[in-house]
Order: sequence, then structure tokens, then C-alpha cells
Amino acid sequence: MKKLIALLLALMLALALAVPASAAGEDIGIIGGADGPTYILVSADPKAAATVSKEQREQNIKALGGVAGQVNVLLGDRCIAFTDAVPEVKNGRTMVPLRAALEAMGARIEFDQATKTAIVTGEKASFTHVVGSDVITRADGSTVKMDVHSYVTPSNRTMVPVRFFSQVLGYDVFWDNGYRMAFLLDGETFAEKVDSRLTILNGYLAGNAKRFDASKNYKEDVTLSGTVKVIDSIKGDRSYPYSGKASVLMGGEGMSMSVSADLGDLAELLEGLGGKLPEAYRALTIKPELEAIFSDKLYFRSPLLDAAMAKANAPQAVSGAWYATDAVMSFPDLYRSMYGGNEDYTVGKALYAAMKQGDANRFYESWSGTEQLAAAAVEMLGDETFTKSGSGYKWHFGKEELAKLLAEEERRNYDFVFSALPDQEELVLFRYPKDYHNAKAVLKAEFLGTDPEKYLTEGGSFSPEAMVSMIRERNFVFMSSEMKEAVNRAAEVFGKGRDPQEIDIILDKACYSRMLDAAEKTENLFLINYVRLLIDILNVITFVRLRQMKKPWTFFSKVFLPGGQMAESLFVGGYEENYHKLAERFRPYGFAEIIEKGGEKVRETGMYSLLEKLCDNKRIEYIKDAKYISFGIEPAAAYLIAKDSEIKNLRMIFTGKIAGTPKEVILERLRKTYV
Repeated sequence: MKKLIALLLALMLALALAVPASAAGEDIGIIGGADGPTYILVSADPKAAATVSKEQREQNIKALGGVAGQVNVLLGDRCIAFTDAVPEVKNGRTMVPLRAALEAMGARIEFDQATKTAIVTGEKASFTHVVGSDVITRADGSTVKMDVHSYVTPSNRTMVPVRFFSQVLGYDVFWDNGYRMAFLLDGETFAEKVDSRLTILNGYLAGNAKRFDASKNYKEDVTLSGTVKVIDSIKGDRSYPYSGKASVLMGGEGMSMSVSADLGDLAELLEGLGGKLPEAYRALTIKPELEAIFSDKLYFRSPLLDAAMAKANAPQAVSGAWYATDAVMSFPDLYRSMYGGNEDYTVGKALYAAMKQGDANRFYESWSGTEQLAAAAVEMLGDETFTKSGSGYKWHFGKEELAKLLAEEERRNYDFVFSALPDQEELVLFRYPKDYHNAKAVLKAEFLGTDPEKYLTEGGSFSPEAMVSMIRERNFVFMSSEMKEAVNRAAEVFGKGRDPQEIDIILDKACYSRMLDAAEKTENLFLINYVRLLIDILNVITFVRLRQMKKPWTFFSKVFLPGGQMAESLFVGGYEENYHKLAERFRPYGFAEIIEKGGEKVRETGMYSLLEKLCDNKRIEYIKDAKYISFGIEPAAAYLIAKDSEIKNLRMIFTGKIAGTPKEVILERLRKTYV
């Protein structure tokens, strides 16, 4: 239901944006009719319908860096960490430790012990406050009275009302009663973050505002036509045509819209996403109709919605009924901000204004929904997705956009798993290869005078940006001693020989040594043996690569990673043997096929794709049984490994499609899947 409403809102907003650009001003009377919808159905208890379970709330709080069971204060997108005193609610006011809270907001705090006065200096405001009083004194000498007194806890921490002090420093403050969380938001910062990547779209909206006559109503008939293309390397690419018409009436008080579409065979795709549809429901899906009115609320009706409600046995299901949902912003407010002659209107400002209209007792939903919508707007309509073509802009999606999407998906996978773990240390070893990979990329870029950005990956213990900063500034305070030592050693060795390969050798050995050590500390055989398998795989690939490059066996000894099941002597002893003989040498360890088929393919063609595919498949085979373990860390670990493999497959499919690679070639390269 939420997804359907979101789609309706998106469609209406898109059409609202488009109408003024092309329609001639035409007075069409009262939008939506004088009486509005004939009858309206709403949820009997809208708050109950949107209730979030306690478990889900706790997960959400933890993901934001908060602590379940206590009052939390969210600043931007992370909860403030209170170490020596925690927020508390007294007399209906959320009280927070003064220093911890205000310093998190960027203010500087000084105390005059003689007068018990806190001197606060912020970017937008400065003031003083005598501890225990209910008054602050601004820099100009004026005073403002609070409705509560500050106080000092038994642990000697000064507690102040978060709403009052935050508002003085320029923040908007919201409260969610279900989450027991205060939200401190800076509208300017939010809008700037969004709008900095939407300059093209905002320019279009500003142009519309100039052309729009606020005294007129507008009418536009829009023809909808196009094709949805599905890229499928398994069953083959398919195309689904669609067509339809939309009629939009819009003015300063509201908008009315009717849409009728013929989706043809697109129902097949929808069924593939949501399961087989009953015949009657399928017919509605093929030719959906929608009527909507947007004024103080959003009203809409559709035979498709009727069918969906009936299928769900919803008590409010009535054929032909209008449904209503509270809009985060009324249409007149949206209209005035978009087209009321306000050339400063931007998407970021509009989203923030809409968020502020959310339910005061369920603000988390408004905040999280707006954050997601802003991210989607930037991803789909950001400056990076447009290229100049002739006199206008043309939307495109290519390799760079794909790389960003997959990187973001990778980050989300890791954040999802780790947010659900009671003890994150158990799987932190999976972050190490990504951290060390980024460290290698930054070091090499530094020494070679290049930009490391396109080589960085998500999912590590440190963000790519943090890794760049730490290495460039040589600030290793947050690094482990092992990683710090390895980075310094790699930099020193490279400085002597100017060989980038030395960086790989040193950091790889440090990485997998640390992984194995972390796995052994868990005493979990699944993790221990997986790391050993990973080391064996890397040694096999290196072994074949060096043979192909005709490097001496002494060099292999230099790069060999200890810790796997297969000893260095096994590789060195067969360094000169052909791959058929080598297969027998490696058979007891399960690497016979990899060595014989993968190695021979490299020898014949110089291509490593088969070797790497067989090695990746071996990893997936290893984790197959994890899905049958009900209790333990194994399913979470297997999920991370499987998702990494899926992302690799997606990257190969889409890059292959973009490059025009034949379907058969792409299929040959795809790895086994976990399920």
C-alpha cells in the first residue's frame, strides 16, 4: 500500500512539474469541483496502521548509532554519542548534557567557575547561561526565558533542554514519541546537500516559476507512450510497450488528474515481480485507470486499487470509493513554493518543508522517508545523470552510474548485516580486504600522481573518504597497529624501489594475516576454514599468474600468503610441471579442476576469466550449507559472501550489455549463486 501511494505521489508531482512548462494559461474554474470527492474512506486508526514493532524500532535506533531503551538525540543522520551522562525526560522536556550536545552541534563551550556561567559560541548565535537558571543572555545583551531550569546531576553534568538550546543555535527540533528520539535538523544544510547535485533540475524549476502566471489555472492533456526494456542474460532481453493518456487540471488551490493506460504485455513483468495474478486482477493491471485530487489531502480512486484492497481483505474496501491520505504538504503550499513567483524554489527546500509537516509523534517516518526520497532524486535526476545534447539535456545511464549504484548496494548490504548483529566483531574480518584494498589504491595514487576515487570500494571499516584522508595526512590514530605498520612499511619500501607491486605484497600479507587471526579468535570453524580457503585461492591465482609471466619460483616465495591449507612447498615443488600433472598434486585439496582447466586456459589464451570463475565458484560451494544452520553466525557470513558474488555477476551483466558483449560470452563468465 505504501509503495502504491508513493508511486501515485511521484506521478502526480512529475506531471505537476511538467504542466506549466508547456500549457497556455487558461482559466478552467475550480479544480476538482466545488464539492470534492463524493465520499472518502480513511483508516479507522491511521496511527495503529503504521505502528512499527519494538524490535524494528530498536534496529532502526541502533543503525543510527543510538542506544535502544534510552532517549536519543539525532543530529543530521547520526545520534549524538553521550558517554558520561545520558539524556532524560523531566517534566515533559528532553534534557541533555550541555557540553556533549552543544559541541556536537559545532558550538564552543567555556565555563566561568566563579559565576557558574556557560559561555556558548556558535556559528549562528552566541550566548551565556548561568547554570541552574531559566534564562539565557544573547550577545547583544537581550535575555530569553526558558520554561524549565537547567540543573546539575550527581555526576556533575549540566543538563539543559535540548529543544530550546538547539533552536537558539539555529536548528529545527522535532520529537518522535514512539522512538523517544529528538531530531535536530538544519534545513539549510539539508537543502544544500541535495541541491548541490540537482542544479540542472532546479534551473528548470526556476525557469518554470518565471513563466508561470499565478492568477491562472492550467490544463494539459499528456500522451504517454514508451517501452520498458528488461535486460535478461538468461532468458533473453524482452520489451514491453505501454501507452495511455493523462489529463491534468492545476491551479493555486489544487490539482485534479485522470490517467488511463494500456500496458499490454507489461502485466507479464508485473506478475514476475509479484506472483501470478487472478484473471480479473490481471485485466485491471493491463489497463489501469486512476483519478486523483490533491488539495489539503491526497484523494484518489482506481479499479486497480479496489482490487488490491479486496484481495488484501481490507475492511475499508468499497468498490468505486475515494481513498484519502494525509499529504506531507498541502497542494496550495506546494503550489506557492513552486510557482508563486519564488525563483529560489529548489527540490531540497521543498523536501525539507514537506518533512517538517510530518506527524509530530511519528517523525522518524517523515525523516527517513524524506532522506530516501532525496537520495532517489539525486540518483535519478542528479546532474551526473544528464549530458548536454544540442540545445537541451539528455538523461543517460552508463558505466559510472552503474559503478556508483553497485557500490552503494555493497555498502547497504554490509550496513544491513552489521546493524543486525549482536556482536559486530564476529564478522568484522570481512571488512578487512576492503580496507586494505582502499589503502593500496590511495597509496598507489599518491605515489603515481593519480586520482584513486574510481578504484575505491565500499563496505570497509572506514569509508573510502576516511581512508583517503588518513593516508594523505598520515593520521593513523583510528587504524589498528597492524594496518598502520603495514601502510608505513609499504610507503617506505616503495620509496626505495618505486615498485607499486611492493605495496600489494606488503598490504596483502598484512590483510590476510589479520583476517586469519580474527577468525581464529572467534573459534568458529566455518570462518577459520573460509579464510584459509580464501588464502589458498589467492595463492593459486598468484601461482598461475607468475608462471604465465615466467617469473622465477623465488618471486613466488616472496608473494606467498601463509595460513592456508596448502604449504608453500606444494607450489614451489611443482613450479615447472604442466597443469595436468599439477592437477594431481592439488587434488587432495580440492583444486584439481581449477588448476587443470583454469590454468590450461591461461596458458593457451592468456585469459584469466575461467580461472577466476572456478575459484569464485569454489567459495560459493563452501558456503552452500550455511543456509541450513538455524543458530549461529554462519548464515550472516554466507549472506555477505553471496551478495558480493551477486554484485560481481550484476557488474558483468550490465558492463557486458553496455559494451555490446554477446549473451553467450556473458553467460560463460557468470558465477554460481548461493540459492
